Amino acid sequence: VDARADLFAVGAVLWELIAGRKLFDAENPLRIIEMIRAPVVPPLRGAAPLVDDELDAILARALAPSPDDRFQSARELAK
Repeated sequence: VDARADLFAVGAVLWELIAGRKLFDAENPLRIIEMIRAPVVPPLRGAAPLVDDELDAILARALAPSPDDRFQSARELAK
């Protein structure tokens, strides 16, 4: 676990704030952990159709399953 996990968490919070629903939702907390460890992230536009393509792409990258595919730093995400 490194800083990319924090960027994933920021992406998840932003996704939830914009979508108005939980990104990972299950009755069992262990199931939620499993969902986070192997994320299947629906496009934000499916939950919030007015979101533009650029923001959708930013969040998709922040929430990429592989840490190597995510933003590598907060500075990169901010740009």
